[in-house]
Amino acid sequence: MTDNMNNPDNIAADPQALTEPHVPTLLQPIANGLILMFLSALSAAAVFMFHPDVLRDGDTGWHLAAGRYIFEHLTIPGADPFSYTFHGRPWVAHEWLAEVFMHGIFAAMGWPGLMLVFGLCFGLVIAIISLHAQRWLTPVTATSVAALCFFGLLPALLARPHVLAWAFLACWVVAMLRARERNTAPNLWWALMMLLWANLHGSYAIGLFLSAVFALDALVSNPRSNWIGIVKQWALFGLACLLAAIATPSGVEGLIFPLTVSTMKTLSMIAEWRSTSFASISFFSFALYLGLFFCLWRKVRIPVVRLLLIIFLLHMALTHVRHQAVFLIVSSLILIEPLGHAYRREGALPRPDILATVARDWHRYRWLLGALALALTGLTFARLLTPMQRPDSVGSPATAISKLPPALRTQPVFNEYSIGGALIYAGIPVFIDGRADMYGDKFMQEYFDITTADDLGKWRVADKKWHFRWTILPPDHKLSKWLDREPDWRRFYADKWAVIHIRQAPIKVSAKADQIRTRLR
Repeated sequence: MTDNMNNPDNIAADPQALTEPHVPTLLQPIANGLILMFLSALSAAAVFMFHPDVLRDGDTGWHLAAGRYIFEHLTIPGADPFSYTFHGRPWVAHEWLAEVFMHGIFAAMGWPGLMLVFGLCFGLVIAIISLHAQRWLTPVTATSVAALCFFGLLPALLARPHVLAWAFLACWVVAMLRARERNTAPNLWWALMMLLWANLHGSYAIGLFLSAVFALDALVSNPRSNWIGIVKQWALFGLACLLAAIATPSGVEGLIFPLTVSTMKTLSMIAEWRSTSFASISFFSFALYLGLFFCLWRKVRIPVVRLLLIIFLLHMALTHVRHQAVFLIVSSLILIEPLGHAYRREGALPRPDILATVARDWHRYRWLLGALALALTGLTFARLLTPMQRPDSVGSPATAISKLPPALRTQPVFNEYSIGGALIYAGIPVFIDGRADMYGDKFMQEYFDITTADDLGKWRVADKKWHFRWTILPPDHKLSKWLDREPDWRRFYADKWAVIHIRQAPIKVSAKADQIRTRLR
């Protein structure tokens, strides 16, 4: 080899000698890409792990309580165990697997552990986007795309099952895109992922929908002579995923559950189901505008089926705030390849997969991998060793709840919608909570009528029916201010997040109400 290196003629005759001197320059982009991917994912994870606002949502409480119930009873509830208004009515914990997972982590490691695991899941989402992007874009540009998606997702960072489902969604879209690159259907093993996803979160319906969309994309992109084979491949994959999707406690009914929720008439009254507002610049609007700018600046050509998919998901995101995350994750991954072709400077596309390259030549990256593992370990220990408690918030006024006299904990309460999860977590039967699908439109409308009616007539009707003994409401709530003026009610406790009123005068309890109280005890 030494002779070959010293003789130019021998170098030209020996291809191996020609390529060996270039190995260090080929390794550098892979190393840079790996570092940038890891830093972006680690930063995203750290933001989630150390930001107390991720625990501000009240629904975290009832998800933990549902997981605790399943652990204690070794069964998935088929009837409501948490409210006194719907106690015993049919209800299935559709996100039971995520709730069991959340309770297990919380029971073992408390709030720091819960934030750690959710932070790692969020970091995984950013890593998936970055890794896929680096096959079509430079490492810096790919990291920028992942960062833009990260900023758009910030408002939805909550310790709830949907964050766990984001990782499933990102993996699913990448699997569809890789299958289309090979011009074949995804491997049937992906149906196992659908099995987990269907028991984890209702967004699995998006996964089934995406499978159908990419099957259509395959048909449109191929000549008719190939259609029979394409239909067979994708139909087999779709059937496997469909069978996996109904392997849940809800069975076939679970398939229509997401549609049932999305068509509720009272959804628009719930903050996360309201239409997206553009009255001011938000994280989502910033990500949307910047993405549009780069797509319009160059001739970014998107296959027609995928373009229609992006438009549909944008419509969903504008209709309901809750769907912004789905739009950001799916559209980011779909747009990466067209952006790569539009902004390509040099080199063939797609580029080699970073993970596959590192796995094949791991010994060349062992020091870098060791350093990255050390950084991840340090972040993990920093989160677990830093003490914290869930801070009080509008959705979780823990201090106010702790002041409640024990005798009132089983008495009928009128609570604000977002506080219901915190009460359930504290073991207190609620009037209403975040499980809007179980309560249904009629009851939800009655609740919103109570909280918005100027004459408070709806409140008196509900009080006559349920015989409330106490209330817990936000300080600026209209009903809370009205109760301050009522002689039968006394303000018992108030802080920045909640006000508790207790009924002073004795009330006549009907036989039905007496049965409810007995059941609560």
